[in-house]
Amino acid sequence: MKIYEIRDLLNSRFPSSLSEEWDNDGEMLCLDPSREVTSILATLDVTDKSVDEAIKVGANLIVSHHPLIFKPLKRLDGSALSKRLERLIKADISVLSYHTRFDSAQGGMNDLLAEKLGIENFRAFGFEGEIPMGRIGDWQECSPAEFASQISVMLNTPVTLFEGNRAIKKVAVLGGGGKDFIHLAHTLGADAMVTGDISYSVANDEIPYGITMVDAGHYATEVIAVDAFANLIEESFGIKTHRFYGENPGKIVPLI
Repeated sequence: MKIYEIRDLLNSRFPSSLSEEWDNDGEMLCLDPSREVTSILATLDVTDKSVDEAIKVGANLIVSHHPLIFKPLKRLDGSALSKRLERLIKADISVLSYHTRFDSAQGGMNDLLAEKLGIENFRAFGFEGEIPMGRIGDWQECSPAEFASQISVMLNTPVTLFEGNRAIKKVAVLGGGGKDFIHLAHTLGADAMVTGDISYSVANDEIPYGITMVDAGHYATEVIAVDAFANLIEESFGIKTHRFYGENPGKIVPLI
């Protein structure tokens, strides 16, 4: 199994035409695509811990959701990213990242998240150009507080509830940082939206419209990417893929 075979599979399922213009995904570090794959690690982020895990399990290919290199590099110095790149090169580990193209693809992040949450009859919404980002659909009626509790259980994470003023019957979802799509979700009739990274100012701007907002965090709404990548590779090639979920870098500290 060659690296380019994995790359071509992922490119066919998540084509670059679905990547946002501002994004940088695909081949992050791939000095020789014809190298034989020893083992694969699927992960959300290429962190020092995920690199440690790849070295530990003997993986020479990492497939991640968030790009290893997002902004153009002007120099390789003593920065954390520079040191991480040095480690990866020395360990002969290639990296492929599938970010917004995976978010928007059919069967990608937001389809999987909508299915996981049990949203019914969902469809795409929130187009950037011709690329659909979020999903919106029907929900079994409940109160905002009940809704937030259900999301917390389904995603196994604490959530922040910005409570609207009506029952929840239609729900929008966008994994990661989807706060810029909340107002659009409201105009499309959503009673609630689930995403991550909802800012104070956005919450205050949208509360008057009555929409309930649930911030389940960037990590919890996107970590499903790990299993998605691993399952696709294993089903397509029969090659076992190691799964490294990492952890949410933010911790909830309860009041004492």
